Parts: sequence; structure tokens; C-alpha cells
Amino acid sequence: MAHIKCTSYNVRGFNTPQKRSQVIRLLKQARTDICFLQELHFRAANVPKLQTHYFKHWFISSFATAKRGVGIAISKAVPFTLLASQTDPEGRFVYVKGLIGTAKVTLACLYSPNRGQKPWIKAALQTLRLFAEGTCILGGDLNVALNPLLDTSDGVSQLTHAVLGCINSYFAEANLVDTWRLVHPEVRDYTFFSSPHNTFKRLDYVFISDNSIDMIDDATIDQITVSDHAPTSVVLSFSSLPILTRQWRLNDTLLDKPADIAALNQKLQWFFTENATPGMSQTTLWEAHKSVIRGELIALGSKIKKDRQRVLHSLLKQIAEKESVHKRSKAVALQTELSQLRSQLKDHLNVCTARAY
Repeated sequence: MAHIKCTSYNVRGFNTPQKRSQVIRLLKQARTDICFLQELHFRAANVPKLQTHYFKHWFISSFATAKRGVGIAISKAVPFTLLASQTDPEGRFVYVKGLIGTAKVTLACLYSPNRGQKPWIKAALQTLRLFAEGTCILGGDLNVALNPLLDTSDGVSQLTHAVLGCINSYFAEANLVDTWRLVHPEVRDYTFFSSPHNTFKRLDYVFISDNSIDMIDDATIDQITVSDHAPTSVVLSFSSLPILTRQWRLNDTLLDKPADIAALNQKLQWFFTENATPGMSQTTLWEAHKSVIRGELIALGSKIKKDRQRVLHSLLKQIAEKESVHKRSKAVALQTELSQLRSQLKDHLNVCTARAY
């Protein structure tokens, strides 16, 4: 059984190579398999080429000007086959229908306007119901807290109870369930912080068809880092898929340092000295040597990766700890510290991007 992580993330701009690199590095770090992205800010006539080493499939819906814009990115590790897709000329939704292995799925990404959410969500879900087949997974920024008592820090919504009731009923009629709220029925957590109002809200969601809730393994809300929204994720089990594995390939840069090469040579000499005994088949010796040296290279690569990511992990941990306290206290001093940490994180990610280039 394979596990697939689906993440909804309002990135607040995806136009520059630096911002794309920051977001993709964080998504890769989190092992996201399918990502629903909002506020890409691409012009419809000038969408950049987005195929990356990590995300193989991209489906984009853009507007005429550099605002709005949504997209769905699917990792190369997911065995996805496209059947059909549908986009919105206003750049507010994109729907994709296909197969993950043998399971038919519909992926939907929404970005609701911050006014007139009720009629827009109703129309978008009606269009989705006509398009969807199989298990429907919907991620998006709805610009509305569906349950103000739990989804806002002050328990207040600009929308009336009647309007909120209608919006919730539209999702119920579409047979869609809020995955995070299903896993955390009484927990208060948020994906967006409004500095002018000093309030937190949960505006970002991942929904799934109500007849597929047994696929849910976990649901999380991460930290606000390079955007003003936090990504929210759900991990789904696909029983029809084997466990997703990644084929090992030699990273040539592991052989850049003379000290590392000397250590590997020493390991090889030791291996052949200890195992090249009388009666030992040359074929067996050679195959065994490949397994040993592969293990040494994997260990070396893992060490180098941990060293490089130590700063990233430290910054993310500090942001998570301070953000958790800030959500409860809303102290101005903590917000200042968080802004500094997020700035440091962006600088670190930009250095990683420069190194990669």
C-alpha cells in the first residue's frame, strides 16, 4: 500500500525563479506528492515552463493579468495518467481527471474570491460535480473560515451564519469532507495570519470524497514560511498501489572531495583483503563489493544531506515553536521574531538555489 501526501498551498506569487525554488524545496523537504497551488500570479500569455526534477506533471489555470492563478503539481513518484482537464478563464480553478495506478481520481484546485464566496463556491462545485469521476481530492484557499468558532482566533466571521451554512451545505451536497477537521474535530489551528487585525484564520483546506475517508492516514498544518499562508496537508493510502520506491543512482558530486575518495578506497581495500579468499567466486565477490560500496555511498550522501539541511531544519523548528506560541498569545514581539526567522529562511533557500545553479 502506497501513501500519497496531498498539500494545499497559497504561495502568494510564483513568478520569479527564486520564489519557485523556495516553494519547491520546501515541498520536496516535506515529501509532498500532489500539491494544489494558489495565487501563482502568472499571465495567461506568459506561463513559464514548470517541469522540474521533482514535480513531473503541471496543470495551470491563469488569468489575463498577473493575479490569481492556480495549479496542480504531481510528483514523478506518483504513477499518474491524465484522462481530462478543465481550467477557468478567470484563473480561479483547475480540475484534472486521471488514474493513480488503477484508481480513478479527480484533482481540483480552487482559489475563491475574498468577496462573494457563496455564489462562486456554489458554481465552482456544480462544475466540479459534472466533471468529477472516482475519488475527488480538492485543495484550495476558500477565503472563508467554515467554522468561525474553531477556525478563527477571535471566533468572528464577516459572513453571516446563514451564508456559512449555505457554503458548508454546498460541500455536503458535493459529498466532500474537510480532511483536517475530520482528523482534528476540536483542535484550533490556522493557516493565515492577518497583521492589521492581529487575527489567525484557517482559510486553506483539503477535501476528499466522503466515501473515501478510510484512505486518510493523517492531516497536518505546517508553518507560515515563504508565503503569508501555511500549507495544509493530508496523507492518503492507496491500496491499489505498491509502496512507492525510489531507484538509487550515484550522485557524482559524492566523489568531488579527495578525503571522501580516500575513505572509499580504504573501504574497498579492506573488503577485498577480507573476502578475496581461496574458493571465493570472482562473480560473487564482485556483486558483493557493489552492494558494500553502494551502502557506503548512500551513508556518505545521507551525511552530506543532513549537514546541508541542518540549518533548514533548525530554522523550521524555531519557526514552528514560536508560531505555536504566537497563535495563542498574538504577542507583537513574537511576530517580529517570526518575521526575522522567515527572512533568514528565505536567505538560506536562496543560497541553496544559487549553489544548485
